[in-house]
Amino acid sequence: MENLRIVSLIPSGTEIVYLLGLGDSLVGRSHDSNYPPDAASVPVISQGKISQKLSSREIDKKVKESLHRGTSLFHIDKKKLNRLKPNLILTQELCEVCAPSFTQVQNSMRIMDHNDAKVLSLHPKTFTDVLENIMQVAEATGTKDQAKSSMIRISFRLENLVSRVRNVAKPKVAVIEWLDPLMIAGHWVPDMVKLAGGEMVLSQSGQKSRYAEWYEIVNADPDILILAPCGFDIPRAKKEIFLFKQRLGWDRLKAVKNNRVWYMDGDAFLTRSGPRLVDGVEIFAHILHPTVFGSPLRNEAELVV
Repeated sequence: MENLRIVSLIPSGTEIVYLLGLGDSLVGRSHDSNYPPDAASVPVISQGKISQKLSSREIDKKVKESLHRGTSLFHIDKKKLNRLKPNLILTQELCEVCAPSFTQVQNSMRIMDHNDAKVLSLHPKTFTDVLENIMQVAEATGTKDQAKSSMIRISFRLENLVSRVRNVAKPKVAVIEWLDPLMIAGHWVPDMVKLAGGEMVLSQSGQKSRYAEWYEIVNADPDILILAPCGFDIPRAKKEIFLFKQRLGWDRLKAVKNNRVWYMDGDAFLTRSGPRLVDGVEIFAHILHPTVFGSPLRNEAELVV
């Protein structure tokens, strides 16, 4: 497509744009679109209103207050959006907390001098949906050949991994998506655990991430516990590990006794519904089956000590 000008208001969309070789066509991005590194030079269009320096509990409280008032958690720079004159805007409808909504984007477009830009809203629920989203963006940008090449590489990586875990024992895995209050990862994460040769507990494919009580974790007693909070990297997650270690029954968990509790960079490899979810599956495989794949890299996952 000639003269393509893309604004991506979701980090997963930004990563898909670069996967398809369209980095030069990206004229605007969300504040958290920090991968690949080349995206840093692209103007920021949207900003989150809640500071990530707050505790998990404080962030959750502010999110609930904002949703109760019916106000958005994000600010879109409408004047900058107008100046950039995009003809394709990528956003989402999956999560009010994660990025500007489809409705908010439509409202922002009303002040644009030319408001005929196509808005492509991505709302995957499963791992398969994520791969289909890549094809949707490809169709909208005329890059289906590039997408097909990428899909071949992704399929090869996944098929190679699945073949290596086909006959191994499947450990029970719990993945925590928020630390306080507790949330169990849903949507595509159970699919990822299954691909990596594990059995997800307390969540099923396609279901929303949900709040959970600590006793549910204790009762499930997973073989492996993974702490991968949405929007947090490993150093940020480490700051709140005390919340878990002080909980009743922590020391009795099978995963704790067997030294199989892990931090994982949830922001990079789990909560962004883009191409790096494949990296996330591979990291899961290293965590679940170290005798087959070896230990994960330290910047991808780290044991809780």
